[in-house]
Amino acid sequence: MLRPIITNYTSVVQYMGEMLAYRKATEPKFSVLKATKALRRLSPALISLILKGKRRVTLDRVDELSKLLGLTPHERQYLRDWVSGDEDPKSAEPTAPIPRIGERRKIATSHILTDWVHVFVKDAFQLSHIRENPAGIYAALGGIASKKRIDQSIKFLLTHGYLRKNAKGQLVPETPLHSVDQKIPSQKVRKFHKAVLKNASDALDQYTPDQR
Repeated sequence: MLRPIITNYTSVVQYMGEMLAYRKATEPKFSVLKATKALRRLSPALISLILKGKRRVTLDRVDELSKLLGLTPHERQYLRDWVSGDEDPKSAEPTAPIPRIGERRKIATSHILTDWVHVFVKDAFQLSHIRENPAGIYAALGGIASKKRIDQSIKFLLTHGYLRKNAKGQLVPETPLHSVDQKIPSQKVRKFHKAVLKNASDALDQYTPDQR
């Protein structure tokens, strides 16, 4: 039995049901009753109601639900972003706060490493099947970022010239059109490198060799 891949689902309830079925099939000693005894905010009755569509998955239960389902760190973050998006469908971009008198206004940066996901999104559009079918990027990068975060990244990359539309209307990588020379803090670079290494490490445990 293959392990369900969270990025292939559009329903949290369906994913939950199939992950629980997977755990029961691959772990003979697993049961919802036993597993929830160690979880403060979950019970067999609540899980049953969620699976029947009578209760919603809420953000405050994501961590313990992730333990019940046996999720990896990336899957847990994906589920958190997923549930967060369901609770707040109006995902407006964060705006910079107005500085108080005497405070220095922070300079908004357009550097690609303001979010390490930007690098993966930009590179994904070098793949022909992603250019032909942009929606495929959600499946390709779903293991490391939510749909909301990928959409925000695409908007950022288009705004700052890292992506552009070619004559066919396809999104393709581009050298930034701006000439702003902004230094990126070394901690941002370290964060990017750590994220890349963590993605690779998690993939070794989560995917079979042919899937990698």
